[in-house]
Amino acid sequence: MVEFDYVIPPEITLSYEGDLDLKELYVLVKSWLKDRGFFLIEKEHEGTLEKFKSKWDAEKKVDDYARYVIKVTIEANKLKQISIQNQNLYNGEFSVAFESYIQ
Repeated sequence: MVEFDYVIPPEITLSYEGDLDLKELYVLVKSWLKDRGFFLIEKEHEGTLEKFKSKWDAEKKVDDYARYVIKVTIEANKLKQISIQNQNLYNGEFSVAFESYIQ
Protein backbone atom coordinates (compact mmCIF):
# COMPACT_ATOMS: atom_id res chain seq x y z
CA MET A 1 0.00 0.00 0.00
CA VAL A 2 1.34 3.41 -0.98
CA GLU A 3 1.49 6.13 1.66
CA PHE A 4 1.65 9.87 1.06
CA ASP A 5 3.39 12.31 3.39
CA TYR A 6 2.69 15.89 2.38
CA VAL A 7 5.64 18.27 2.57
CA ILE A 8 3.51 21.42 2.44
CA PRO A 9 -0.19 20.85 3.02
CA PRO A 10 -2.09 20.93 0.73
CA GLU A 11 -0.98 23.28 -2.07
CA ILE A 12 0.84 26.58 -2.63
CA THR A 13 -0.47 28.91 -5.34
CA LEU A 14 1.32 31.96 -6.70
CA SER A 15 -0.88 34.44 -8.57
CA TYR A 16 -0.06 37.46 -10.71
CA GLU A 17 -2.09 39.82 -12.85
CA GLY A 18 -0.34 41.94 -15.47
CA ASP A 19 2.23 41.53 -18.27
CA LEU A 20 4.30 38.34 -18.39
CA ASP A 21 6.38 36.32 -20.82
CA LEU A 22 4.48 33.03 -20.60
CA LYS A 23 7.14 31.10 -22.49
CA GLU A 24 9.83 32.30 -20.07
CA LEU A 25 7.72 31.24 -17.07
CA TYR A 26 7.19 27.80 -18.62
CA VAL A 27 10.94 27.37 -19.28
CA LEU A 28 11.89 28.68 -15.81
CA VAL A 29 9.72 26.20 -13.91
CA LYS A 30 10.73 23.31 -16.17
CA SER A 31 14.48 24.04 -15.93
CA TRP A 32 14.29 24.50 -12.13
CA LEU A 33 12.82 21.02 -11.74
CA LYS A 34 15.23 19.39 -14.21
CA ASP A 35 18.27 21.06 -12.57
CA ARG A 36 17.28 19.40 -9.30
CA GLY A 37 17.07 15.94 -10.85
CA PHE A 38 13.32 15.57 -11.26
CA PHE A 39 11.85 13.52 -14.10
CA LEU A 40 9.01 15.47 -15.76
CA ILE A 41 5.79 14.06 -17.18
CA GLU A 42 3.47 16.54 -18.86
CA LYS A 43 -0.01 15.30 -17.97
CA GLU A 44 -2.09 18.00 -19.64
CA HIS A 45 -1.46 20.87 -22.02
CA GLU A 46 -4.18 22.97 -23.58
CA GLY A 47 -4.29 26.48 -24.83
CA THR A 48 -6.35 28.91 -26.85
CA LEU A 49 -5.90 32.57 -27.65
CA GLU A 50 -7.43 33.55 -24.29
CA LYS A 51 -6.57 30.63 -21.95
CA PHE A 52 -3.64 28.36 -21.19
CA LYS A 53 -3.27 25.41 -18.83
CA SER A 54 -0.44 22.95 -18.30
CA LYS A 55 -0.08 20.22 -15.66
CA TRP A 56 3.13 18.36 -14.84
CA ASP A 57 4.16 15.60 -12.48
CA ALA A 58 7.80 15.83 -11.39
CA GLU A 59 9.27 12.78 -9.67
CA LYS A 60 12.64 12.04 -8.09
CA LYS A 61 13.68 8.73 -6.59
CA VAL A 62 15.00 8.97 -3.02
CA ASP A 63 15.67 5.28 -2.43
CA ASP A 64 14.04 1.92 -3.16
CA TYR A 65 11.07 2.77 -0.94
CA ALA A 66 10.41 6.49 -1.42
CA ARG A 67 10.28 9.22 -4.04
CA TYR A 68 9.59 12.93 -4.11
CA VAL A 69 6.61 14.10 -6.16
CA ILE A 70 5.81 17.69 -7.13
CA LYS A 71 2.65 18.42 -9.10
CA VAL A 72 2.76 21.73 -10.96
CA THR A 73 -0.18 23.49 -12.60
CA ILE A 74 0.35 26.63 -14.68
CA GLU A 75 -2.81 28.51 -15.66
CA ALA A 76 -3.39 31.75 -17.54
CA ASN A 77 -6.75 33.41 -18.20
CA LYS A 78 -7.99 36.50 -20.03
CA LEU A 79 -4.87 36.56 -22.20
CA LYS A 80 -4.11 39.36 -24.64
CA GLN A 81 -0.87 39.28 -26.61
CA ILE A 82 1.15 42.50 -26.54
CA SER A 83 4.58 43.53 -27.80
CA ILE A 84 6.92 45.61 -25.65
CA GLN A 85 10.45 46.35 -26.88
CA ASN A 86 10.30 43.51 -29.44
CA GLN A 87 9.20 40.98 -26.79
CA ASN A 88 6.01 38.97 -27.12
CA LEU A 89 4.31 39.28 -23.74
CA TYR A 90 0.86 38.39 -22.53
CA ASN A 91 -1.41 40.47 -20.35
CA GLY A 92 -3.77 38.50 -18.13
CA GLU A 93 -4.22 36.54 -14.93
CA PHE A 94 -1.54 33.94 -14.18
CA SER A 95 -1.21 31.31 -11.47
CA VAL A 96 1.29 28.57 -10.67
CA ALA A 97 0.24 25.92 -8.13
CA PHE A 98 2.60 23.46 -6.43
CA GLU A 99 1.64 20.35 -4.51
CA SER A 100 4.46 18.26 -3.05
CA TYR A 101 4.62 15.01 -1.15
CA ILE A 102 6.77 11.99 -0.46
CA GLN A 103 5.37 8.75 -1.79
